[in-house]
Amino acid sequence: MPKFSQRQRYTLAILCSLLIAGLVLLSLPAPAEQDVAIYSTPVGYSTSALQKVIGYAPSGYYASAHITTENTATVTLTLVESYLVIFTRTFPAGAFDIPNTPIIAANGGTVFLTITSQNQIITPMNVVAKIFHIVTALPFFWAGAGILGLTGLLTLAIFYQHTAAGKLARRILPVEKAGLGWP
Repeated sequence: MPKFSQRQRYTLAILCSLLIAGLVLLSLPAPAEQDVAIYSTPVGYSTSALQKVIGYAPSGYYASAHITTENTATVTLTLVESYLVIFTRTFPAGAFDIPNTPIIAANGGTVFLTITSQNQIITPMNVVAKIFHIVTALPFFWAGAGILGLTGLLTLAIFYQHTAAGKLARRILPVEKAGLGWP
């Protein structure tokens, strides 16, 4: 087995590190919410019962809401086509969130939001409801592609220095000045 010099080990460690970093950044998935429909009440909205269609949600999508009321309120999310109640709960006065509620009907449906204040008292409320789905994003894709490109260029400049591509890569990257040469 050939022995590597300190310089060669240093060069291989840098190339392997860049390769691993590039692959990780290239394929690092991150979940992101993509809004499909958003409903928001007008400023200063007051009512004893709000009944509003948020929008259509296919199966596998989610519905959620952020609600502020000055009175105890019962919140219900229903799928119109099947009359399926997907969420219902009574909340005290104040600000609260409806958690991400999955649309479980096979074909999805139109999500209908109902907010009823206790004792039918007219209550000021602010409502922001949305339907969304979660997509997988690759936020660091371009960074990974750039690092892999740099790794390829370094590989050409170090290991294929006598080829035309290697000579061009050596003009772009000063590998000798960086101490990354290979005899």
